[in-house]
Amino acid sequence: IELIPQYNPYLFRDRAVVLNELGLYDDALNDYSNAIDMYSDEPIFYAERGLVLQTLGNFAASIADLDSAILLRSAASADDYYNRGVSYAQLMQYDQAVSDFTESIRLQPDEVDALNNRAWSYIQLGRFQEAVEDCTAAIEIDPDYPISYFNRAAALERLKDWDAAIADYRVVIEIALNDESSQYGSLVNNAQAAIGKLEN
Repeated sequence: IELIPQYNPYLFRDRAVVLNELGLYDDALNDYSNAIDMYSDEPIFYAERGLVLQTLGNFAASIADLDSAILLRSAASADDYYNRGVSYAQLMQYDQAVSDFTESIRLQPDEVDALNNRAWSYIQLGRFQEAVEDCTAAIEIDPDYPISYFNRAAALERLKDWDAAIADYRVVIEIALNDESSQYGSLVNNAQAAIGKLEN
């Protein structure tokens, strides 16, 4: 950057990507902002800065950046809608989250995370049957993803289908305990607690 007389905004973006990976989020934001100041019509700058802002918990600013990315894209991106939906959900604006997850799924129908996030948003809105349908679709795509079973169990529990909920919680535990990464420890604890509550 220092050696090139006319700074290139994509160099700032490339450095921002690395800074973000290193967890240096404020420095990454500064580089993305420099890139945007130099070339304000590049949607990827806004999309990626929006994700950094999301990581920092600044969900309103994240939504604003993703708005810009969506407007500037020549072709719609499922990721932009998914990521904006995540920020809306974090702000408990679940109707908007559902709308964005729906658009993401339309653009990329086999995206399990979008289905699960829409399902969770449906649960928050009391739309439990739709949540079950989304989780079932996610399970058909990836039958080894425990979060899909957990979300479906949560929806079934609210529908008072106790036996089906317990069955799904048991699948969560089975899959999670067989996962070598041990990333689902809290999910196992929550599933076990839910079973204990439902069986008593």
